[in-house]
Amino acid sequence: MTETISKSERKRRCQWQEELATALAVLTDSDLLNLPADDETRQAIRDSRPLKGGAKKRQMKYLAKLLRDREVTAIHAFLEEKKGSRLRANQRQHEAEHLRDTFVNAALAALEESRYAQIPWDGQWHSDSLTAFLAAHPRLDEREIRQMAASYAQSRNPVYYRELFRLIKAALSLQGRV
Repeated sequence: MTETISKSERKRRCQWQEELATALAVLTDSDLLNLPADDETRQAIRDSRPLKGGAKKRQMKYLAKLLRDREVTAIHAFLEEKKGSRLRANQRQHEAEHLRDTFVNAALAALEESRYAQIPWDGQWHSDSLTAFLAAHPRLDEREIRQMAASYAQSRNPVYYRELFRLIKAALSLQGRV
């Protein structure tokens, strides 16, 4: 199953990558040497320094594009060490949004399958992501998460969408403190 991502979510993810690129652009030379990134990314950061105006914006968009194709967890950890915990909180927020959308998409797909087969939907759906998430967070109530995603799939009521996000974010925040 392919993941459905809304246009707004794609824009938020691109904006997040551009914020990361902007944070990288202000690193000093000594910080840049210690940055856990490849040479192409380091060179793009160096190239952005003397630029101004529109050229700087284009370079930041290019750097954000490079970051989209790479694993940025180590870069986030490095910047968190340098800049504080704001970046880690943003990363948890994005991860929670992604997980919520994954769970809701799985419930929506199950609902569509039952409609296509012309059988009543019992609210049950399967997701490997949910299984992995619950394995990492055993104190969460699986039934509650499944019920919220199924309720949203049936009614499209944003209350269920927000509550599901709230539960996921709380679990990720607790994990970050351990």
